[in-house]
Amino acid sequence: MSNPFSPIPLFATPFFTARISEATAHNEALAGLIETLAQTDPGVQRSNRKGWHSSPGFLERQDPSVVWLRERIESFSRGCVGKRFKRPEDLVLIQSWATLLQPDGGWHTPHHHRPAEWSGVFYVRAGPQADPEQRTGMLEFVHPSPVRGEGNFAVAPQDGTIVLFPAHIVHFVYPHTGDDTRIAVAFNFAER
Repeated sequence: MSNPFSPIPLFATPFFTARISEATAHNEALAGLIETLAQTDPGVQRSNRKGWHSSPGFLERQDPSVVWLRERIESFSRGCVGKRFKRPEDLVLIQSWATLLQPDGGWHTPHHHRPAEWSGVFYVRAGPQADPEQRTGMLEFVHPSPVRGEGNFAVAPQDGTIVLFPAHIVHFVYPHTGDDTRIAVAFNFAER
């Protein structure tokens, strides 16, 4: 007989992250492009505070570094969740944007990405490693149904790292501090 006092985990949340090894060769070009774009594109106000959020469609650009990044994002995302669809190509990139967070406390308010199904972020320039106690600059996912003993899940961004998660999960970014602006590219996927 099984132990009736052992919990049965329900509704596990899939989460994926990886370091893209060849990113170092492309991050400088991506950073330069995004910093230049931020000077001409007024951007939009979403969850960003003390930062910039590009107009939609960043990954539609034909710059070689952007094409490289889009291919990696699509390949990674389809590899992670494509098996949930009849055909992996049914997972379609529907939105993308670049962000800059200022080193004097730029942050993102709690938000989600519905009606998209999957969301993610690629860190072009993450900045210094986050202080685990202060959680400076960390990406935090809010537990959808917190119970005693279970809490949120935080990720310390690193250059060249990609993160993929269900779009309905509420998340935010703690204030970023350091010597340099954080640069990232965020994206959303849906089923065709």
